[in-house]
Amino acid sequence: MKNISKVVIAQDASVFQGHTIRQDVVNRMLTAGITKLVGTSAPIAAWKSVFRPTDVVGLKINCLAGRGLSTHREVVEAIVAGLNTAGIADEQILVWDKANRDLKRAGFVINTGRRGVKCFGTDALRQGYETTPSSAGQIGSLFSTLLSTHCSATINAPILKDHDLAGVSIGMKNFYGAIHNPNKYHLNNCNPYIADLNTHPYIRERVRLTICDALVPQYHGGPGFKPRFTWQYGAILLSFDPVALDAVGADILAQKRQERGMKSFREVGRYPEYIHTAASYGLGEDDLSKIEIVYCAT
Repeated sequence: MKNISKVVIAQDASVFQGHTIRQDVVNRMLTAGITKLVGTSAPIAAWKSVFRPTDVVGLKINCLAGRGLSTHREVVEAIVAGLNTAGIADEQILVWDKANRDLKRAGFVINTGRRGVKCFGTDALRQGYETTPSSAGQIGSLFSTLLSTHCSATINAPILKDHDLAGVSIGMKNFYGAIHNPNKYHLNNCNPYIADLNTHPYIRERVRLTICDALVPQYHGGPGFKPRFTWQYGAILLSFDPVALDAVGADILAQKRQERGMKSFREVGRYPEYIHTAASYGLGEDDLSKIEIVYCAT
């Protein structure tokens, strides 16, 4: 039975072989995580409880920072393998972000053909964005047709990282990559704009699951890649609750900042208030004491 306020942290230090990420361990971590999240010992049953064989599933990844601070290909491959077990063919899976250029910089291979897992940016389409703006709170934007039209279900697959304006960039902010004008919505630490965006039906009703790549997070200097502020955390975060996942992710980054003797997000003027705003909208739970955090060693 799904617990909407559960966040699973699947962690395994053996995922690293030097600076190389082991695909077999990532697969094992994700399998352990999805079964813990759903509450079953059967991986196939876990994936089938979330997705139908008829679904066309979009994986919204985050590639803005390029190789080093983008959703890892190994995490994407593990998700694809999981979807395959639920009866979803490669041809019904689309890995996407805002631009082909960003995907390539992150190490992904563009595929717009009919065979295999598709992978391309919104800018690859003749009509990449809807022609009529949609409103959600104080947001007014054209949404990517990859989100609105091409996929029946979405997996949000962000990276866990610091952000110089929002405080953190995790799951909810990842959908700034699904609108044509994200530059307009960075004032006031992106609050309430990130929360407003996530109330839109394209996101609120179609995102089935958030799988956050926390293998090598960045706790300062984001959103660009600053290697000296990263560490090998070796984890994947999973949740059905986008607010809870962001709250837990933000706490992980906050703890790492404290461990390194850095000022808190609040002290440097970029506390991620949008997480609390999203909770006030009823999008999920932000109180860590009310979130079931399950650590899953593999």
